[in-house]
Amino acid sequence: MVRQKYRYFLLELHPDNLRHLSQIHQGEVHAAIMKAVKLLHGEQGIAAQLGDCRVKLMNPETGIVYLRARRGAAHEMVRDAIKSVTRIGAHAARVDIIHMSGTMRSSQKRLLEYHRQTLLKMLATCRTERDREKIRLAMSGLLTISGKPAMSEAMETSD
Repeated sequence: MVRQKYRYFLLELHPDNLRHLSQIHQGEVHAAIMKAVKLLHGEQGIAAQLGDCRVKLMNPETGIVYLRARRGAAHEMVRDAIKSVTRIGAHAARVDIIHMSGTMRSSQKRLLEYHRQTLLKMLATCRTERDREKIRLAMSGLLTISGKPAMSEAMETSD
């Protein structure tokens, strides 16, 4: 028997109001994507996704989502559907695909690079030295922007 191969999508949620980000749950993201699959591809699209498309991880603070879909026509349907999502639950939102890969590990590497690039952009727009120092510490992996210990140490020990 041949093993199932999957594609992992690294997504970023952009609600119209940032306060709504913490109110969005994994199930709502999955339901919004499946609704878009049904609108674009009908019952065949839903049948192709049955049991294989799922949200693996979601961070409600950053709006980062890991989504898994079966490789082939199924992941192409999901990719198309993600681009057409306009609402997640009761909130208007846009979903961007940051990266798509065959392993979760390569998506994590891409996420670290994405955060590094985002922090560099934020550093350029800082007005005070205190804010610049917070971003420099976040870039070094010592602290997150909120001042809490970074999860990078936990990720390194779990490998």
